[in-house]
Amino acid sequence: MIATGLHIVPSDLEPEITRLKPTRQSLIDFYPHVYSPSTKMAWNGPPATDPGILTDIFRVNDKAKACMNNGMDEAGWNAHVHSPLLDAALYGRGPWGKKLGGFFSCTTARIMRRYRIDSMPGKKVDFTLFIEPSSDPDTIAPVEALFKIRGSINHTDFEPLEKCPVTVSIETKRHDEGSKRANIQMGVWQAAQWRALEDLAGSDALRSLEFLPGLLVFGHQWNFVASSYKDGKTILWKERSIGSTQTEFGVFQIMTGIDKLRAWSVDVFWPWYKLYVLKVRAQSVPEADTHVPADVEAEMRGLAVDEEKER
Repeated sequence: MIATGLHIVPSDLEPEITRLKPTRQSLIDFYPHVYSPSTKMAWNGPPATDPGILTDIFRVNDKAKACMNNGMDEAGWNAHVHSPLLDAALYGRGPWGKKLGGFFSCTTARIMRRYRIDSMPGKKVDFTLFIEPSSDPDTIAPVEALFKIRGSINHTDFEPLEKCPVTVSIETKRHDEGSKRANIQMGVWQAAQWRALEDLAGSDALRSLEFLPGLLVFGHQWNFVASSYKDGKTILWKERSIGSTQTEFGVFQIMTGIDKLRAWSVDVFWPWYKLYVLKVRAQSVPEADTHVPADVEAEMRGLAVDEEKER
């Protein structure tokens, strides 16, 4: 589990971490239970023997501390900490952009007018995880056909995402900004996404997609959040912490959480989207379990963000 740190660090890193503990006291939290038998990073990155892995994690941690100490603004946190962290978690040290699941910065992405709530100005988020259909040959033609008809296969016409389904949304704030505004932004953004998915796939199909996940980030702190959709209303559930960039241990937790969301994007959302939106009934589409994990569901309390409360 991410919260306890169970098996979030490859065991091949244990000797080096143990060696560095006397000079880097923050590594004291790396107890035996955090190490996994795997020889690869939990987020499917490069072999753990790659000498640059710990350096990358140390750099994220050090830059996060510098941003906090120097009162960095939101854009600075995004550039110096959040983007490099997402890049490391999703691509490791391998080629960028060669995977089915990836991420984009999308601070200027607007909600399309037809999916806004009562025509109110749409909210924006900072990053999105997405699916790259060009990595799945069976879907290239259906995506092109849908794009030609609609101009975008999402709830936004942001050009980089016009042909790449949005899966996970990420809203970031400084550490001293309140969570209310971030929750509203995420709620409005995901409400539009639910509307678009209902438009594309139909109401019945949404019953097979229990939730849409997101991340709310406040300086060091990363939180998991999710929304569900019922009777035309979006319910945004209370966030749950997954880790903090204040420590290297927290960075490992965050990267593991991001990897789980990447896996959900590829193994749950994409098969659903292929089947109900693109009408691709390939045998490769697995029987996906879209239920919220019990440990997550138990710790989240409902925070209603219906369409009228988001004004």
